[in-house]
Amino acid sequence: MYMISRILKPIAVALIMFLSLHYLGLSVVHSMLMCLIPLALGWLNILTELGYLLAAICMIAAIGWAVVPTGIKSAVSQNIQVVIDDFNNRDAATPTEGT
Repeated sequence: MYMISRILKPIAVALIMFLSLHYLGLSVVHSMLMCLIPLALGWLNILTELGYLLAAICMIAAIGWAVVPTGIKSAVSQNIQVVIDDFNNRDAATPTEGT
């Protein structure tokens, strides 16, 4: 019974993290790569608290994002897009000096 729980617990934690990250807007590939952290840590039985903490933070963020009204969600998304565009334009406008 110990081996079954040791195998299934990291899978459950990784699944929770995957679903949370995917709900928060990450792509399937990025969510899958991030959920490998608690999965690998759990299966190796090292730093399992860190893996559980990462999954818990993602789950709490997803729950928090789920209860935010849609007007605020759209405003936040627009502001994030403005910051990303500004950052990309600033990098494009900065001349790089060759040595």
